[in-house]
Amino acid sequence: MTYQNIHLIFFVIVAATLWALWKSVPGLGGSMKAQRWYEIEDGKLCVYNQPDKKKAAGCSVTRIEDLGFYRRSFDLQKVWEVTL
Repeated sequence: MTYQNIHLIFFVIVAATLWALWKSVPGLGGSMKAQRWYEIEDGKLCVYNQPDKKKAAGCSVTRIEDLGFYRRSFDLQKVWEVTL
């Protein structure tokens, strides 16, 4: 093995390691999905950016048929219900 081959192998190992690290960081290249919370109200799908809909800064109101899209795109959970 020549000196250049050793450098090439080392470069490939470092590049693969950096790629794996980059892909594991959410927001850069990672595949971690943003969280959203939903409820079905009056035949419509309401998707919130907070688990407590009263504290949510945003709400998307759409058709129930779009639930599949939101499940694929986000880590989707039902809205928290607080009963006293």
